[in-house]
Amino acid sequence: MGNEAQIEFWNTAGGERWAAFQERLDRSIRPIGLAALEAARPVPGEAVLDVGCGCGDTVLELARRVGAAGEGTGRVLGLDVSAPMLARAEARAREAFGDDARVELARGDASRHPLAAESFDVLFSRFGVMFFDEPVPAFAHLARALKKGGRVAFVCWRAYEDNAWAHVPREAVAPLAPPQAQEPRAPGPFRFAEGEWLESLLHEAGLTDVSLARFDVPMFLGASLDEAVDMTTQAGPAARQLAEVDEDTRARALSLVRDALSRHVAPDGHVALGTSSWVVTARR
Repeated sequence: MGNEAQIEFWNTAGGERWAAFQERLDRSIRPIGLAALEAARPVPGEAVLDVGCGCGDTVLELARRVGAAGEGTGRVLGLDVSAPMLARAEARAREAFGDDARVELARGDASRHPLAAESFDVLFSRFGVMFFDEPVPAFAHLARALKKGGRVAFVCWRAYEDNAWAHVPREAVAPLAPPQAQEPRAPGPFRFAEGEWLESLLHEAGLTDVSLARFDVPMFLGASLDEAVDMTTQAGPAARQLAEVDEDTRARALSLVRDALSRHVAPDGHVALGTSSWVVTARR
């Protein structure tokens, strides 16, 4: 699925679902984003580009760290293709900082969006760089927006098989709604599972000091089994598989997901499944 198909998806059902589930989704992936933020090391006064900023969770945190409101001098540009998600991000930014903060949110394909050369200290992304149709030109375009010596920090998923949050619900409903096959290295969530290939792409794009660190952490899916089933089938990994099934098939699929997730209920009732990511750093 290339950029055009991704843009359509994130401006229709995909983006609308993520905006509706924003609080729960952010809670699920925030620990992984924080690992990338620590690797980015943003400091007061810096300018940061957040690629695939979604509903704004990382934009808000970056803005706090660089001082993009009040008397600070930092600034943050959040880029995303999704109008529904950006609308949510804009509302959250206004609530957090008012109208005078140096936080800009723009709708655009980051691989082609006009960016002033050497205008950012940090390029950051939380799961926003795996969908470019041509990754090397995309990363090269983004790198040109970095100042010389500027830092790159992003997080992306490792192998599908190492991410139970994805494969447990997907495989549960597969007998009724098979998942769409994805070619290795094609645009998609697990595109950069091969660390050596990802490293070679970044070098080819002109980046240096490339480093990949594995980061594994449980993903919180819900405070109860009901919440976890709702999350994984409405906005999570099984949502696309169930998007067009009839009501009877959907009811049977939900029962299968419930059975699969019931094996992962903690003593306090919450449900969490494993994740495995790359925290990637580099420099221009």
